[in-house]
Amino acid sequence: MAQQRPGMLTAVAIIAIVIGVLGSCVSSFTFASTLAQGPLNEFNRANLESMQGANPEMLQRQLETQDRLQEIAESWQPFTLTHQVLNLFASLALGIAGILLLRWKPMALGLFVGAAAASIFVDVIGTVLGIVVQLQMKPIMREMMAGAAEAAPGMGDTMGAVGEASASVGMCMGALFLVVKVAYYVWGIVVVRKDAIRSLFAAQSAAQSAGQ
Repeated sequence: MAQQRPGMLTAVAIIAIVIGVLGSCVSSFTFASTLAQGPLNEFNRANLESMQGANPEMLQRQLETQDRLQEIAESWQPFTLTHQVLNLFASLALGIAGILLLRWKPMALGLFVGAAAASIFVDVIGTVLGIVVQLQMKPIMREMMAGAAEAAPGMGDTMGAVGEASASVGMCMGALFLVVKVAYYVWGIVVVRKDAIRSLFAAQSAAQSAGQ
């Protein structure tokens, strides 16, 4: 006889699948874009150098800013790539665990706990990494905005304020998203470790074995 699936378990499973799919896609895209960052920067540099009628001093500042930002990005590239690989595996494991939870597979319980724990670690590391890189780039962006303010005081001040606000909002949103995801992982672990849930899976497994 089919077991009645608790609503909490269904929610845990569906969210796991959604996060797993999205995480896998984002990790794959970020990994590829990180590898392509070097050639893309070279292409942008060539375009800047070929600009006709550009202010030489402003062009030189732009090139120097790009070089400094690229240097920071390249210094963190091994960590970024490693993080994306770990995130890919954690996301895949989480998505698979969600599917197996919906199919009443007992192994899904342990797989979800492992995938959720791994995801907490990976997400915390990723958020910290992103904030550290942003903090290192922030002074460079501030200098660039100061240079723009010298050339066009009104526009430069506005751009600087917008840039500072965007960076701060981005870091706050990243931290908030981390808190939400960690809260889900912890809640999910608590749900799948409930005795009642484990009993349901054991009964379903026994019923499936008897029906074979």
